[in-house]
Amino acid sequence: MYDKGNFGDDLMAAMFFNYLKQIGATPLVYNASTYLVNELSTESITNLNEFVSNVDIVIIGGGGMLVNNSLPKILLRKLNFEFEKSFYDLRKALKRFNKKLIPLSIGGANSSFLNNPFKKDLFNSHYSPLGTVRLPSDLNLVSKKFKYNPDVVLSTSSFFPGKPKSESKRKKVLLNLKEKNAHTLIAEFERRDFFNKFEIQSFSSHAISENKFGSYEYQLLNKSSSFDTIQEACSIISDADIIISSKLHVGVAGLAYNVPFLSYCGPQKAKEFLKDYGRTEWIFDDSIAICDKLETFGTNGFTEVFNDEYQKQSFHHFEILKQYMNNNESFINS
Repeated sequence: MYDKGNFGDDLMAAMFFNYLKQIGATPLVYNASTYLVNELSTESITNLNEFVSNVDIVIIGGGGMLVNNSLPKILLRKLNFEFEKSFYDLRKALKRFNKKLIPLSIGGANSSFLNNPFKKDLFNSHYSPLGTVRLPSDLNLVSKKFKYNPDVVLSTSSFFPGKPKSESKRKKVLLNLKEKNAHTLIAEFERRDFFNKFEIQSFSSHAISENKFGSYEYQLLNKSSSFDTIQEACSIISDADIIISSKLHVGVAGLAYNVPFLSYCGPQKAKEFLKDYGRTEWIFDDSIAICDKLETFGTNGFTEVFNDEYQKQSFHHFEILKQYMNNNESFINS
């Protein structure tokens, strides 16, 4: 159950869908993006009760499941209200059809509590026989049945091959920015002549067919990369030499291909991820500071060894799922 959304949500849906097929299960998808349905060669069920009644187990995930929305946001923003209400609807459907839930690689932003009682109940009751989180601090918000493993998106390259890097004299910088944060950084790029020093492209974390959801993202004129399949998105990301993002999972997917991820004015969940990953020096809220860092690119600023162990550990999300499936044979070849 991965409601249609941005690149990170759809990427995780695709990875778990493909993994479930690999181990002999028959996955169904809830309310998926049209392009994702086509890429996976599947169908999407749009009615929650119909979906829950037709599956043996419900799998949900996403980096923001344990992030609290403030009351003003819930009341004033339709998208936030619908997101928080969805936990009530899911709990109601699970109870009605006597089904269980496995949350995988869900995460927060170092929160100390959950302000949605239905969300709290889902992750701390018999509804969830097990689950996984992507930050150690997230374990404080869920039942003791949950395990911590690094963000599952670090396993992206195991499912979607990267593109061999194209030859270029200039390093390729991929920008995934929110409109409200971009202009100060772009002005500093221009002041430092970065558009001549680097090959710079912007990247939207929404597919072409879903770009109405990504209208808040910044696009460079005639220098914007777009995608209409997850594989295309992964090819664009893997071809970059560095990613600067105001979000989380475009950057994490980059790390799966050994592409450095600099967080610029990113959400707390992105900062918490980089802290856990051991790269606090890649967190920036200042355009001058991040440009100073970029100046060192190719000299002494990006010679750090990537944390391969984190990538290996991230695959444990899938292995825990497989263990559960093997202990419940009715889910295999059903």
